[in-house]
Amino acid sequence: MPGSSLWLIPPKDPFNRAMQTQITSMVPMRFAPNKPPTFIPHITLTSHINPALHEHDAQAWLDSLELNIEALLAANETREKESTDSASAEKRALEAGNLDPPAPQAPTAPSDPEKAALSEDASISATTPAPPSAPSDPTSPPTSGPAPSQASQATTSPALPIEINLHELEAGDPFFRKLALNATLPSPGLSALATVLRAQGCYGNDIETAKSWEKSEYRPHLSLLYADVPKDEARRKIPGVLQDLVRAKAILKPSRDGTVSKGGSIVLVPTDREIGQWKPIASRPLPEVVWKLNMLL
Repeated sequence: MPGSSLWLIPPKDPFNRAMQTQITSMVPMRFAPNKPPTFIPHITLTSHINPALHEHDAQAWLDSLELNIEALLAANETREKESTDSASAEKRALEAGNLDPPAPQAPTAPSDPEKAALSEDASISATTPAPPSAPSDPTSPPTSGPAPSQASQATTSPALPIEINLHELEAGDPFFRKLALNATLPSPGLSALATVLRAQGCYGNDIETAKSWEKSEYRPHLSLLYADVPKDEARRKIPGVLQDLVRAKAILKPSRDGTVSKGGSIVLVPTDREIGQWKPIASRPLPEVVWKLNMLL
């Protein structure tokens, strides 16, 4: 899979362990002698993130991300204003005949790549201008503004509660969702979180492009099997897998609405590597998550 991904994972609790058991042993056993790869239980929030965004400090990059749309829009407006003010200050200086105006508060990056590199070395605190419109290829490096301040990082949180109701076991054609528990839609909190992270990870902070992606492409699910087997074969295994899940749910003793876990983390995973190396390289706690298990038999 090209690029890195952001996953939402449950806390290390009985629900997490139950799903890991399904992924590691129970489901693969039904597809013997195939030996499908294993992975940690997760909901993908977004993928196709250019690794260049986080290669210097994965944890710092993850911590810098806004987690709600309004906060990102406000940050975009601030960057745009700083860029406009910088351009106006330079124009006034040139009109006054000062060909060597003082450095503005938020200088724009030089167009020449070599000068840009020198500029970055000379002033690590320089602020980049507002990002351009979204690139057509989400794996291309997006141009984004600077990370929020530490105070912003400490206070930003999703604007809506995040509820993940896993309600349907489905067989699919794609390798990465051969068997998956689909999350109920609409799920406003989950969709908003995926949208704001997609905007920052793939579209240079462009919220509108991310909203279009969410509406047309985002289908949250918790995969139980990665495999190169025909979809019909996977579909025939659904009744047995469902029985295993029902037994696991009974052991978890969910509440009346199906809640089996609360909390979790957003993790950054280098999914451009081999599947066996799909391990989190950065993590950010997200307590505002409710996990429910309500499979339809």
